[in-house]
Amino acid sequence: MENEQFNPLSLLDKNQPFDADKLKLLDNIVEALLDTKDKNRRDFAQNLLNQFKMLDNSWRSVSVILDHSENVNTKFYGLQILEECINNKWNILPAEEREGMKNFIACYTITMSTEGTTVGVDRHLLNKLDETLIQIVKKEWPDSWSSFIPDIVNSAKLNQNVCENNMKLLNMLSEEVFEFGNETLIQKKKEKLRNEYASQFQKVYDLCLYILEANICNKRSTNSSLIKQTLICLSNFFKWIPLTYIFEKYKFNDNEIQIIDLLFDHFWDDISYKIECVKCIQEIVMLKIDEKNLLYFENVFINLWSKLVNKIKYLPNVNEMKNIPPEFKIFWEQYYLQISICLTSFLKNYRENIIEKNNNSNDINVVFKFLHMLANSNMDEVFLIIVDYYNIFTEQLIRELMGRLEQENSIKNKCGNSNNNMQTDLKNGMNNGSGFNMGLETGGLNNRKVYSFATMHSIGAGNNNAGNENSVININEYSSILDKIDLTQSDIKKICPRIKLYEFILNDIRRTIIEKMAKPQEIYISYDNETGEVVRDFEPDTTEISLYNTMKTTLVYLTYLGSEKTIELIVELLNKESEKSLKNTNKNEQWNSTKTNRISYAVGSISMCMTLKKEQDFLMYILRIYLHMIEVKNGEENRAILASCVMYIVSQYHRFLKLHWRFLKTVMKKLFEFAENEKVQDMAAETILKICKQCKNVIAKNNNSTDSSGNNTESFFSIFIKFHNNIMHKLPEKLNLLLYEAIAHVISCFPYEEKQESIKILMSKLMTLWNDLIYSNNNIKNVNTLNNGGNNSGTSANIMDTDFKNLEHLCNYENSKLIITFVRVNCRLAYALSYFYYEQLNLVFFDFLKIYQLYSKYINMEVEANGTKRIKHAQFRNLFLMKREFLHLIETTIERSCYNIQELEEALLKREQKKMKNEIDESMDVHLPTVEEAKQINFQMTSNILNVLLETILVDYRDSNPHIKDAEVFSLLSTVFKKIENVTCPILPTVLNYVLLPTIDMIKNDFSSYPEHREKFYNFLDACVRHCFDYLFTLDSEIFNTFIQSLLWAIKHEHPSVADHGLKITHQFLHNVIVKKKEYLDEFCKAFYYIILNEVFKTLTDSFHKSGFHYQTIILMNLLRLLEFEVINIPDAEITKPHIIKHVQTFLTQSFENLNQKQIETFSVDMFNFCVESPPTFRSFVRDLLISLKEFSTNQDELYEADRQEALQRAKLAEDNKLIKLRGLMKEDVPSFSAIDVDDECINVE
Repeated sequence: MENEQFNPLSLLDKNQPFDADKLKLLDNIVEALLDTKDKNRRDFAQNLLNQFKMLDNSWRSVSVILDHSENVNTKFYGLQILEECINNKWNILPAEEREGMKNFIACYTITMSTEGTTVGVDRHLLNKLDETLIQIVKKEWPDSWSSFIPDIVNSAKLNQNVCENNMKLLNMLSEEVFEFGNETLIQKKKEKLRNEYASQFQKVYDLCLYILEANICNKRSTNSSLIKQTLICLSNFFKWIPLTYIFEKYKFNDNEIQIIDLLFDHFWDDISYKIECVKCIQEIVMLKIDEKNLLYFENVFINLWSKLVNKIKYLPNVNEMKNIPPEFKIFWEQYYLQISICLTSFLKNYRENIIEKNNNSNDINVVFKFLHMLANSNMDEVFLIIVDYYNIFTEQLIRELMGRLEQENSIKNKCGNSNNNMQTDLKNGMNNGSGFNMGLETGGLNNRKVYSFATMHSIGAGNNNAGNENSVININEYSSILDKIDLTQSDIKKICPRIKLYEFILNDIRRTIIEKMAKPQEIYISYDNETGEVVRDFEPDTTEISLYNTMKTTLVYLTYLGSEKTIELIVELLNKESEKSLKNTNKNEQWNSTKTNRISYAVGSISMCMTLKKEQDFLMYILRIYLHMIEVKNGEENRAILASCVMYIVSQYHRFLKLHWRFLKTVMKKLFEFAENEKVQDMAAETILKICKQCKNVIAKNNNSTDSSGNNTESFFSIFIKFHNNIMHKLPEKLNLLLYEAIAHVISCFPYEEKQESIKILMSKLMTLWNDLIYSNNNIKNVNTLNNGGNNSGTSANIMDTDFKNLEHLCNYENSKLIITFVRVNCRLAYALSYFYYEQLNLVFFDFLKIYQLYSKYINMEVEANGTKRIKHAQFRNLFLMKREFLHLIETTIERSCYNIQELEEALLKREQKKMKNEIDESMDVHLPTVEEAKQINFQMTSNILNVLLETILVDYRDSNPHIKDAEVFSLLSTVFKKIENVTCPILPTVLNYVLLPTIDMIKNDFSSYPEHREKFYNFLDACVRHCFDYLFTLDSEIFNTFIQSLLWAIKHEHPSVADHGLKITHQFLHNVIVKKKEYLDEFCKAFYYIILNEVFKTLTDSFHKSGFHYQTIILMNLLRLLEFEVINIPDAEITKPHIIKHVQTFLTQSFENLNQKQIETFSVDMFNFCVESPPTFRSFVRDLLISLKEFSTNQDELYEADRQEALQRAKLAEDNKLIKLRGLMKEDVPSFSAIDVDDECINVE
């Protein structure tokens, strides 16, 4: 390449014309870009092509590229250059050049489409040409190219290839204007294009009918691809065109055509157009039509439904798909997916108003049978669509049943007569010494919120809010009705006749849901069909969990609609699977456990959906079958899977367990057995924890119970301790921690003296080991020594006075690991015992603190001596981890033991209100202290912690090397200020002096280093603004200024999580200043108004902070409202409306040379006009500016003068209204806003 003309850089020479030599060079560079071997060559080519694209006149070379290049990739590149020019520079191009470019692309597109491009590469190039032409149309139509649609329609008659491409262009324009226009078109332009398209749509519709009619007359004369493209266009047009085009007969060529009949009669059965035709019908049935139009077009909908059902009857059975070739199988799967969407959409929107109203019960059965067949096929996407509809359908029936229960006089009388009895039951439950019984009979039912999920829109004449879409019915409000009145299936049918209509359909749905039930999150193991082994699922499957929640909700609804039917079906299916498993056992065949597992998931999902008696009989029967299968089944893997089923079921039925202590005790012993099985020990431990948390009151009450003969039996606590001591050495640390927490939950319900004694027993071995470790200078190497020897000391001497040299043995790897375990156990106890952990905390707190100081000193010494690379060593990671676990222990103790006084006062007030209304629920079982007691608890729990926090932890954070500062400090601080703000807020200035500047020094140089510190640091600042706002104004000016600058630094981050959080905190801070510290508002604005305004505008107008658009506009809106509503007006600091307008104009003029000055003036005036509107309106206004920033504006001021005059007129009108109101010239209130009384979205951060 010594020759000048082959020098790649000559491509960038502006003085040389773009001739054949340059074109050849460009082809070579494009080929180099696609070279997969030489990375340097690719990077050089990419850089060169980017530079060429940025040249001012590079777009002029596109005509040469398209006409003469033989490389399709080069043509693609040429179109990219042209598209960028159209999007950014179109307005500044001379009119003749715009006209020339428009004509060239239009002619080139017609020429290329005339040739009938069937080759894949050429087809993609034509698509790119179409996209480029549409970009021109969006600029020119309708002002400079008013004949675009007539031109497209007329040119479509040249030949079928051109016609097909023109239909594609019309479809692309429709999508750009009606679907994607919000992000690419300003509001005024978008409305203009939509109105223009709608006004000229008749020509487009005539073209569509012309094509379809031609195919009907002579199928061989019309390309199938043209028909497909026309149907695709129609499916998109149906979303926005007037309803008359769809539902009324349209006169075309002296014939009256009804498009729905046309589609069903001539295109539905043709396999070439099946999918496209279904999509057309699908879009029609998905339209949201008001009642008036629905009544007007009722006959059309009835006809549509009838034709749809008739077509469904003749579709092939899904089971026959097994024998068809793979290429056809894909087609039919896609077809069935579309047909399922179509059918479920019709049922969602028109089942009651169209189908049932016209007594089409047979058709309903046909469609539901068809959906049932599809749901039981192996098409996953189809199954999801149908299950989603089943959920909506059953919810609608439940909603109606609840409404009918309210309406029926007989039911009302029953409820009224039994009301006194219900109140008596509640009182007995509270007075018999077993508070949990009250929870079981009443509050326990309210606990259905965990399972019933349903808040439903109200319906029915009996509801005062009927017809109000915002009013909801909560199914849990009716739980007591369902339980107190044991409704049989016949009762339900009498109350709600519609349920009788769907009786068989509901049974089919039950069967489908039960047989295909998804796996809940609690199940950790699964059967691997390839290896034949049971495997542990380490990663939760979020898709499966989401599907399970939907199916669970559906089955809950179905159980409410007929518990007997659900029970019968589950028992029937389980008996079948049990028989199969026994047969397989006898024949030594491999057993597939999938169905048995799914049945267990179904059983667990309907907990608390039946009366207590039904639930008891049902659960005992199911568990007998599963336990019998475990006994007789061969193979450890099979028994493990069945054990997981049993554990899941019993963990869901805590109401039953609470009522049957002996059964609960038996279940716990069985779980202890499962915990020794490595396959299921994880799930066993978590199930033990779950049951202990749910049933802790019952277990504590029956801890020292007697047997049937009246003899004292061994306490549950003793059994648990023995079990744990025996199995401790076999379990990993994680499971041991779960068991410690489980028994601690039970201990928390013991009487006080027994509680403290039980804590000592539980911790005795650990405390003995702890004392040996610290004071005997033993080098303990194995955590298994927890299970060996040692007396029940239960106490610990204090090591605060021990010299650091005598504790250096604690820094080795084995001992530090053991200390971490010990801290974690205490953390679990703190979580479960809440403020009853206080005495245990006193035993270990200062020991932990001394070790914290020792590890800090040791780490700092090593870093000073050997550098930060030393901290990656395993030993030092353990030291870090111990420090972090200690901070987490303090955080957990405060979180679980202390009370936020303001939240406590609100909770006590709500409880009093419930008592006055006689509304008793399970929340009444939770003990709440008085405000004075809570303050004493807070003081007791934090008296030592706050001193340690200030004197040790924060000093250590401030003085440590940045690489070893622990971000967990900020989590601790956030919790402290949130929970005990009345105690800790006064020390906020001291805390900030320790942590603010050191952290800012760490994160101020870039946006990426120390990511964990950034996240938790801003969580801490958030807590300061929310809980200690008043004390921020006691900071000295330097710290206060740094605090504000920290928030603005967050806004600049490119990572959405940090930037968005910074915006939320800034908005909350600004709101608090306006509402709570109005006396400081002027001074605050003098110092920070322009700073905040500039930062918001900078991030709003760049392309790196799009995720923060919501809060950027809300902050800007509030800043403007301060001036618009004259909350502030500070001429000395140039904080007035005229000054801000001028400032914004200067900013936009200097930052964006592509904007016209008239545009800038219009925006700067209108931003005050629109800031008084709702946030969505203001956001749309700002979005128009952001769209305008992407392109150069024309220098013709007159094009923008009209907009500017409109903005000035709006401003004058707003000012006149304000003056009229101030002068009292109008009696009625003029609509106005206040900066402190605005839309909720402008006030609340959340």
